[in-house]
Amino acid sequence: MKLINKLLGLLVGVYALFSAWGFTTIAMLREGRMPPVLPENMGSFMPVLMTLPQWHFLLWPTAVVLYFVAAWRLLTGRRGALIYTLALAIDLTFLVLLKRAGAVHAEPGAIDLDYVTAAITITLAVVLWLMERPLRSGRTKTTAQPAS
Repeated sequence: MKLINKLLGLLVGVYALFSAWGFTTIAMLREGRMPPVLPENMGSFMPVLMTLPQWHFLLWPTAVVLYFVAAWRLLTGRRGALIYTLALAIDLTFLVLLKRAGAVHAEPGAIDLDYVTAAITITLAVVLWLMERPLRSGRTKTTAQPAS
């Protein structure tokens, strides 16, 4: 169980890094600086990103920080499902705001990777919740009894 917690913590940490990279790229573009690596499709939705209110972009770093906190808690053997779920809710809210503004869209006929990523992260949240839920009253933890 501890190994699974560590693996899930590592997975959440990698996703936090991935999210931090995306936020950093967009923040640099909004400030007029060019990031070292620029995705090909960035130019098509930059005008929309520039018109979004600043508070929309406060959601993303908030989610990233919460993802890092959840990863740290999982890596150190503590519960992290609630923090991860809160980060996920904020992250998905930001995605919905971007999609409604037209800033993020998939090519016609292509798989929308944002929805695939959302499905994977929601599945991870369910796994975390199932692992951390308390045992039902009808079940008890079995512990090894010393031999007498």
